[in-house]
Amino acid sequence: MYEAMENFCKTIKGNETVELVRWMKKYWKTNISSLKTFIIGIKRDYQAVRNTIRLNITNGITEGFVNKR
Repeated sequence: MYEAMENFCKTIKGNETVELVRWMKKYWKTNISSLKTFIIGIKRDYQAVRNTIRLNITNGITEGFVNKR
């Protein structure tokens, strides 16, 4: 599981969506149900995940202001 998540983090930090597809195919064969559930979630929200990788845009600044009063 640790290896899978470490590889996922590297994949997200890269700018190649092809690597994400390779990662999903590689780890789909696992017997770890929580990892399969994670991959199902990525597939469900694939456009958003893909855009995150390609565009590298964050709403972190906005989130920081929302919770401050």
